[in-house]
Amino acid sequence: MITWDYFINTTLFNLVLLLLIYKSNNERCFCYLNSTILHNNNDNNITNVKQLIHCSLTQSSSSYNYTEEMSCQRVDKFVCIGPYLSNDSYVHLSINPWAFSNLFITNLVDTLQLDLKINTQQINALSLAGMDGLINLLARTSQTNWDSCSLTGLTSLREVTLNCKAIFPEFLTFNSLISVIRFVDCEGVSLQFYCIKCVQDPNVHVIRIRPGPPLDIFS
Repeated sequence: MITWDYFINTTLFNLVLLLLIYKSNNERCFCYLNSTILHNNNDNNITNVKQLIHCSLTQSSSSYNYTEEMSCQRVDKFVCIGPYLSNDSYVHLSINPWAFSNLFITNLVDTLQLDLKINTQQINALSLAGMDGLINLLARTSQTNWDSCSLTGLTSLREVTLNCKAIFPEFLTFNSLISVIRFVDCEGVSLQFYCIKCVQDPNVHVIRIRPGPPLDIFS
């Protein structure tokens, strides 16, 4: 049985997160970015293309080439990456395949929060590959561009929280273990969400996303 719902704001989630951090040991983890400047000869515009190379629980050796780091914090089995804002039209962030896999090789992490605003680059299944131990994905503040199969490869995923203001395809697919799907920050978003079955494979769960009237606060 799948439980799914949408929420207007994220206040409750923020309070729970603050309480979790307050009562636990907060450690640093590491996410590395590489930056390239591209010149457009047609209009003389400059585009700063940044790549999230990889993240890990321990600091990488100097053999890795990177230009900057992205904020990464670990609290017990919980890892938070971001915030990272890419609202500038001349700054684009892409995520390398298997970028987060090193966080999960020792089975010390089971919950990942992504706080990213990178609508310009689609997050696909390869970007999230290698996270076999991930049980809970919190993308409640991430206004990202999701692919239909972005979350299918997360074989242990049981709970996921997504932001209504992200860019969605018509269908989002999930593995057989998923039990809770939440949509947050939904006020004024003109979308409707339908939980349906996959005819070809009953072990694949599907959320269909269609245009609809704006979601309002319940009276």
